[in-house]
Amino acid sequence: MNDSIDRIAPETVKYKENAFDLLRLILAIFVVITHGYLIGGYGVNDPIEKIMNFKSSFSLGTVGVMGFFSLSGYLITGSFDRSKKTIIFIYHRLFRIIPGFWACLVVTAFVISPTIYLINNQTLNGFYWEQALSYVWNNIFVNIRQWNVGSTLEISAYKESINGSLWSLFPEIICYAFTLLAGMLGIFKNNKVLFLLFSLYFFALFVVKTSGLNEGPTIIMLNDIGRLQAYTSYICGSFLYVFRENIKIDIKGILFIMVLAILSLRFGGYEKISPILISLIIIYGFQTFKFKIRYDLSYGIYIYSFPLQQLLYVIFGNSLPVLLYLLLSILSSCILAFFSFKFIEMPFMNLRKQIDKRLKTFV
Repeated sequence: MNDSIDRIAPETVKYKENAFDLLRLILAIFVVITHGYLIGGYGVNDPIEKIMNFKSSFSLGTVGVMGFFSLSGYLITGSFDRSKKTIIFIYHRLFRIIPGFWACLVVTAFVISPTIYLINNQTLNGFYWEQALSYVWNNIFVNIRQWNVGSTLEISAYKESINGSLWSLFPEIICYAFTLLAGMLGIFKNNKVLFLLFSLYFFALFVVKTSGLNEGPTIIMLNDIGRLQAYTSYICGSFLYVFRENIKIDIKGILFIMVLAILSLRFGGYEKISPILISLIIIYGFQTFKFKIRYDLSYGIYIYSFPLQQLLYVIFGNSLPVLLYLLLSILSSCILAFFSFKFIEMPFMNLRKQIDKRLKTFV
């Protein structure tokens, strides 16, 4: 769920340096908060939903995931638009997502899961090492097929998944495939009407083709976000990039959209238009921020927070005040995300830069 820009066009420099790093971090924390209530045994509903008495379903985690997909649609479309070679786009995307994901599988299966088992049983005798190995192998191609390591979570508040966050990575890669195909056909630059028709076809096709796939127990429990909203959000972000010269929204427009979102939450209809509203707010609402983060921890926070929250529950139960539990969740996720970025994600980003240079010598 991470969308660093490979080459930055002049009109997106301000977005990238002053807004999107901060925005990704905020969206990741939104997801941590929603998952924390569920995994920590504090209930399913977000506190905002309880306070506001919304008639439409709402959670910060939903906003976080749709925001990630919207931002991906905008940035990844721009990335391909500026890429000189298709192969560059492909390995840039894979190098950014896959190494961190594989490392997360290994850490979850062989570090976090045994630790949870050890705390529960005071011994590692009987731990499901074969299940740990199969957890890595069954999920190595991103489409998650195994959600647990044995019965490690037998006394947890949320038993259905050791890392439910990973469900969204497969739809993310499907969206990359959409961008790749649309870009290869040249419709980002040459025919916006064709882009519209192609997007609608892609959207309908993959919603039908993937509607029967297991989206994971987290989706069933939260009942807030699914592939439909993910694809919609991505395509909305892609649209905003393709039509960026035609769509101009100032701060007054953003305030109007936010009011519209609140009214739809209060009186109904939010679920149907939320991908559009969130995409507009995400893309246009953060461009005036002037805050740069040295380390992009958002991806690591997203993929590690869920199993870390499972571990925290085993250690403390739900004896902690919810705010303290959430704070510990965020801090521990940031620490692990830092190591992931520093020692896994960053080396592979540097590697792709070296490959870029070598490819240029053959042009």
